[in-house]
Amino acid sequence: MKKNSDKLIILLMIIVSWAKAGLAGDWILYTINVIVFLVLISNYKTLNYKHIIPFILLVVYFIISYFNPSYKILDDNDWRELDIEKNIPTEKNVEKVKFFSENINLLYNSNHRDPDLNLALYFHTYNKYKDNFLINNSPVDNFMNLLIEKISLKPIKFLPSVAIKHKNKIFDFIHFFFQLFFGIAVYNCLNNLAQIRKIILILSCNTLIITIFGIVQKLNYIPSDNLNEIWGIWDTPEPRYFFASFTYKNHWSCFAIMSIFMIFSIQNKFVDKFHLISNANIIYFISLITIIISIPLSGSRSGTIVCFLSVFILIIFLLSKKRSFNYFRIISVLFIISSVLISILRFSSKLDNDTFTEMKKNSQNQINSLQQNKLPLRVLLWNDLVKQISQKPLLGFGFNSYRSLNPYYQSIEVREERNKALFNAHHEFIPLIRYAHNDWLEKLSEFGFLGLLPFLPFLIALTKLPFTTKSQTSRILSLGVIVYFAYSFIDFPSRNPCCFLTFTMISGLALKYNHIVKEKYNV
Repeated sequence: MKKNSDKLIILLMIIVSWAKAGLAGDWILYTINVIVFLVLISNYKTLNYKHIIPFILLVVYFIISYFNPSYKILDDNDWRELDIEKNIPTEKNVEKVKFFSENINLLYNSNHRDPDLNLALYFHTYNKYKDNFLINNSPVDNFMNLLIEKISLKPIKFLPSVAIKHKNKIFDFIHFFFQLFFGIAVYNCLNNLAQIRKIILILSCNTLIITIFGIVQKLNYIPSDNLNEIWGIWDTPEPRYFFASFTYKNHWSCFAIMSIFMIFSIQNKFVDKFHLISNANIIYFISLITIIISIPLSGSRSGTIVCFLSVFILIIFLLSKKRSFNYFRIISVLFIISSVLISILRFSSKLDNDTFTEMKKNSQNQINSLQQNKLPLRVLLWNDLVKQISQKPLLGFGFNSYRSLNPYYQSIEVREERNKALFNAHHEFIPLIRYAHNDWLEKLSEFGFLGLLPFLPFLIALTKLPFTTKSQTSRILSLGVIVYFAYSFIDFPSRNPCCFLTFTMISGLALKYNHIVKEKYNV
């Protein structure tokens, strides 16, 4: 088993990347858990136990918080105690009674299907009520206040807590734990540089194949209500935003960008030796161009910007580390890179003009809003989240709490912005927000500073690595990790299993490659 650890890593990443990027169902999440566990136990004798201390603390944090919930699900006895039939008929405001009748069944019927969603619906309904009616202690007013009091518990303040306690949260945490622990498993099981280069090469080829399939799929896609967009097997929540096996274009972009850094990490030797016209270099170059083309073609504006900036930063960083450093060479290379990237952008726009038209339209709408002093929705979400974090900065609100608690801390500006989507909707829906589009703030709101503190040494090690390592491969891989960190400020790649696993894997590869080089060459 130990000798096959690298094969298990490759197998896992290939399966996850093709299976709806890890969102194909519970089976893929359990597959991840099993393979990571197998990789770990096959190499447990070489495990550095200092590395697992933060993970042990994370488990302890979750166990304590799980038994210290802030809210609960109302059972039938709770609903009887609310005594709806006695209180509501005395309400004189007909519109309030109508609102109550339309919303109370939704709250009652969703009680046990999805507790996190149910809690979000309580807060959403309460906000919607306050937005539409003057609060004057009428019977419905009192009932809505009583409803929030009824679901509220009194958690121990100086201990971590969760928003709401239910068994699915345990399974969600287990999945998150193994995906995060994958980096340690990768670091622990690899013993030589050849293994790492093999993993990078095979997974880079895998990304290229997915990219080609995704481009062909994109160019031949015709919307249909009866079509399963991803490989004809899986449906997507929003058909406009999927690419290849990914349901969300920004997540595809994040995955593609990290793959670009992997390709660069094994290509740099050829570039250093100036074998620019070698067969290997031509293959690498074509692969890079193909993957880069897919990012604007997917319609991801943030992905396109991050990708282009990443390429510039990577080239400048690598050239600045060379002994034959000179400004003329940097300017010349940047000019060539700029020309190539502009050509890629123009070529992508010719492949799918509709996608680029939508990108331009969305960008222009945001510019117009900024000129009218209206902040983008994401910035408004971040403002709300900063205020939420200030309420419990040390311990946070608990694992996966953002989705359920967001309506409680949601500003009127966000509610107004989300309600605009209802005007042009083809069918009625509830405009809840699932993610904050900022993994750093979201994780901080859930775990608090104390919950994230044990992982600070890992973050410092990965951030320092590009500047301290003597290995070019390790330097490029760790730069890819830093780009992932930056991307996480504007999106939520940690919520996509494929993106998150790729990040933790590259982190492990970068640190292990550097460790082996230091031991082997005594540098």
